[in-house]
Amino acid sequence: MRRLILITGPRDSGKTRLVEELAQRLSRQGIKVGGVLSVAVLAGHVKTEYHLVEVPTGIRMPYAMKKNVPATPGSARGFSFSAEGLEFGCASLRRALRENPAVLIVDEAGPLEMGGAGLWGPLKEAAATFAGELVVTVRPDLVSGLRERLGAPPGKVLVFSPADCDAVLRALCP
Repeated sequence: MRRLILITGPRDSGKTRLVEELAQRLSRQGIKVGGVLSVAVLAGHVKTEYHLVEVPTGIRMPYAMKKNVPATPGSARGFSFSAEGLEFGCASLRRALRENPAVLIVDEAGPLEMGGAGLWGPLKEAAATFAGELVVTVRPDLVSGLRERLGAPPGKVLVFSPADCDAVLRALCP
């Protein structure tokens, strides 16, 4: 990868909204973007599930569903994961790698990926082989572990908050 650009912030800070906006703006500028977004599905103001949305096709697949039980190993805050949904996300990322976009978005690298599951396989492949800009959303407490696991040299890592949309665009479109 040319650079690893991390968008970091706590839950509900706007990481997904930022990368979604970035993908739209870059696409409008004629820059090829690929990847997946993790979009919350709400019932009222409550997140009931998450869908992985393929960039740029918009194809979506449920991958995490809220359970009415406490979080357990293999779940996150009471969510359980769909193997089919995660396979869709991995396939979408691998397809994007083959299509070689200028920017690849992975939303998000969370505890599942840090444990070697979820989207970890294609994310690790991207870090090792991708020639473009790799943009990954991640919570603050996972930033250093993700940098280490991806083997990203410090000089090739830029870290932004969700409030830095214009700065991220300047970094991606010099």
